[in-house]
Amino acid sequence: MAIPKKNSLEHRLFNTVSFVNGILNIFGAFSSFYLENFLAIFFSTLSPELY
Repeated sequence: MAIPKKNSLEHRLFNTVSFVNGILNIFGAFSSFYLENFLAIFFSTLSPELY
């Protein structure tokens, strides 16, 4: 019976920060609908590698 390998504290912290960053990124994309140029902001936050 194998013992499951636990992730290090740094690994878990990185995953947590990445998850929170992704959630806030999506929230920011959808919260920009009231702005005049919301389409440019919306697509730039969902796909930052295109800009």
